[in-house]
Amino acid sequence: MHGYPLNKSMWDAQVADLSKDFRVIVPDLRGHGESDAPVGPYSMDLFADDLRALLDRTYVAKVDFCGLSMGGYLAFAFYRKYPDRVRKLILADTRPAADFR
Repeated sequence: MHGYPLNKSMWDAQVADLSKDFRVIVPDLRGHGESDAPVGPYSMDLFADDLRALLDRTYVAKVDFCGLSMGGYLAFAFYRKYPDRVRKLILADTRPAADFR
């Protein structure tokens, strides 16, 4: 998952390489990139629910989840809510709780 205020395009080089051998799903979080921006407020738990719904629609039972910065906050939130859906976590430049500024 992308960091703030970026979008899925930040992963283009990695997706190009990884998609040769793996199924890669790289969504934009709501309010970022090509996604809709419904009225908020947004939370990491809401983003986690959005991701679970996407995985359900695409028939993905378990993920290897990579999150950078804010994407890492989401990774932690997703894992707390849906631990059975996570096979591996890759956490980069992040921490377990979101910023409150």
